[in-house]
Amino acid sequence: MRLRILQTLTLIATLAAAGWLLGLPVQTQGQLETNCDSPNFGNNCIGGASNKSIRLVTGGVARLVINPDGTTTLPTGSTISAIYPDSICMDSTNKDACVARVAANHLGHYNGTNAQTVSVYNTRTDASNFERFELQWIGNVLRMQYQTSGSGQAARQMGIWSTGTEYLRFDTSGRVLALVPTAGLGYGTGAGGTVTQATNKSTTVVLNTVTGQITLNGASLAADTTVSFTWTNSAIAATDVVVFTHVSGGTLGAYTFNCQAGAGTATVNVHNNTPGALAEAPVIGFVVVKGATS
Repeated sequence: MRLRILQTLTLIATLAAAGWLLGLPVQTQGQLETNCDSPNFGNNCIGGASNKSIRLVTGGVARLVINPDGTTTLPTGSTISAIYPDSICMDSTNKDACVARVAANHLGHYNGTNAQTVSVYNTRTDASNFERFELQWIGNVLRMQYQTSGSGQAARQMGIWSTGTEYLRFDTSGRVLALVPTAGLGYGTGAGGTVTQATNKSTTVVLNTVTGQITLNGASLAADTTVSFTWTNSAIAATDVVVFTHVSGGTLGAYTFNCQAGAGTATVNVHNNTPGALAEAPVIGFVVVKGATS
């Protein structure tokens, strides 16, 4: 009898601990069938022979069955309701790798002010032999990277896909490749702007965007003559390259456009290539290509 009571209390404590870890409610009321009177172990004995099962019974009805093969089944009509914790930690000792509900339909992975890392493995033999993709915060920079170690080391490519189509690829040579013939790389709606030059073709214009259009003033420009104006643009750095195109307005092919970029500014040069004066208002499109010298 003492053995039965001891085993019953042990199971209840074990189930309570498991329920706490999994967020399940554990109630100790009701009947736990054990039949563990040694040496004749019953079919529902705790710690009995390897072919025995365990049943949890309340109200004379089996609610949960732990089978000899380690599987757990719910008899017909039984359900499990869970008490959901605010967070679940993968390590009950350190509690430094946790997921939590941030808001409705929003799962978070955080640990106070400690930067976190999420890894998705392609292969893993052990902690020293693997290849994986990592998403992590390092030095207040969100980093995405492919990482390998040991026998798992191999060069891999990374692609960005949508609806079964690969749009962008980072190859093993460090190149970024656009793969859709009708797409390409560029600026989208919201990145551009327009401005119209006032007074004359040497008047300063202000447009703080990386792409857009500048409509020049219609003042006359003498034959084979260059006029320059200042373009204030906080999006431009001294190492950038600005590409111009004659979009509309005026005589197409009659002008040459170029500029010298500075820090938040550029000097734009407009040259009349023809042997006669032109009093036109060309519209020039531009794209700022970010550059560097190191």
